[in-house]
Amino acid sequence: MALVTDAPVLLDPTVDQYGSLISWVGEHPAARLLDLGAGSGVDSPYGLRLRTVADTITGVDPEEAVLTNPHLDHAVQATAEEFVADDRLEPFDAATACYVIEHLREPLAFLNAARSAVRPGGSLFLLTPNRRHYFGFSAALAARLHIQRPLLRLLRSDDDYHHAVAYRANTLRRLGRLAETAGFERMEARMIEVPNIFFPYFAPSLRFLPTTYSRLVHRRGWTRLAGTILVRLS
Repeated sequence: MALVTDAPVLLDPTVDQYGSLISWVGEHPAARLLDLGAGSGVDSPYGLRLRTVADTITGVDPEEAVLTNPHLDHAVQATAEEFVADDRLEPFDAATACYVIEHLREPLAFLNAARSAVRPGGSLFLLTPNRRHYFGFSAALAARLHIQRPLLRLLRSDDDYHHAVAYRANTLRRLGRLAETAGFERMEARMIEVPNIFFPYFAPSLRFLPTTYSRLVHRRGWTRLAGTILVRLS
């Protein structure tokens, strides 16, 4: 079945990206929610807020830190593919993956796993950078040239939390093709262009650049050039 793709919507320039994710999840009641790439939960900008839209939360992450995540009811150290390999798995009402898919070298395998983990009629919500935006393009290019880490050290001093990026599913077109292959039937996108997301990568004297770009995107209606992709797959 061909994927039904709704026209992407450009959200207001004052929105909070994590708040937008939580609000959208809340529009589709989820008694059981799966957070893929849940991490440690330390300083998480959205982990605690997930509690407001789900009765129970299971977090999955290949790193051991997930086992001490304080926002989870259940924590599993595994990849998404390993997690769904359990035949006893009870499907979830919804799943979230916040800034995860841009790091994956095999995003289709991840989407296949997520589709298996969610019940029929359930939803997968993805929040990820847009490769067509200047930040996503620059990050993908830096990763390809193997200069990401020295570039991060130059731009900011807290690069330890950054994982290597691949950007293999980071345009609406590419994500739609992969979602269709994985068996999803519909894709809805809400695009976010908020300049302060990118301020840490600019010296204070240069922060007028992301601000100016953001104004142009909203003024011109350049929806597909917004910085962040928020997608619901069902």
